[in-house]
Amino acid sequence: TFENCEFLYSISLMMNRIRVIPSGAFRRNEYLASLRLDGNSIQFIAPDSLIGTQLYSLNLEYNQLTSISRALIAPIAQHLMFLDLRNNRIASLPRRIFDGMRRMYYLDLTGNPVQVIPSDTFHSMPNLGRLLIADCGLSTLTARHFQEKPFLWQLEVDGNHFTYFAPNVFNLPSLENLGISANRIEMLDSASFGASLASLTHISAIS
Repeated sequence: TFENCEFLYSISLMMNRIRVIPSGAFRRNEYLASLRLDGNSIQFIAPDSLIGTQLYSLNLEYNQLTSISRALIAPIAQHLMFLDLRNNRIASLPRRIFDGMRRMYYLDLTGNPVQVIPSDTFHSMPNLGRLLIADCGLSTLTARHFQEKPFLWQLEVDGNHFTYFAPNVFNLPSLENLGISANRIEMLDSASFGASLASLTHISAIS
């Protein structure tokens, strides 16, 4: 589609009616670093459509995606820092879907009906700073989900189905902002917070 625009750095196609991103859509855009496709009706993205780019920012929020594949993510994993998948229809995450994303800083999965997130999903993201997993239908998280996240300062798990939080689930030394509103929690235990007790500045717990 943009094969004659070899020096494109940024593309914004937000708020249109795009339904499909075809195979090889950005194959000659080797300098492409930022891609905004939010606010469309995208249902399918060809797995090879991002090969050859150097995307550090990919915005896909408010579309109609029902899945996200490792084949799509893998070619851009080493560069990606910002990934927004908010308000799609993604119902499951393949194990280790985000492997190789060592530069990832911002990940938003809010509003997807994933319900269960494998405990190793975020393991290859040592530089993760902001993680938003609100309104996903989650009921369980463990300390393994957030192991080795020394820079995670914002975590939003609002609007899920938690009745309690496991011991050390928020054991995050840099955590400042924690959103736990609109869950089903009857009691908070200090054992859930671990190292974050010394760093937290804001907790949102509105019922």
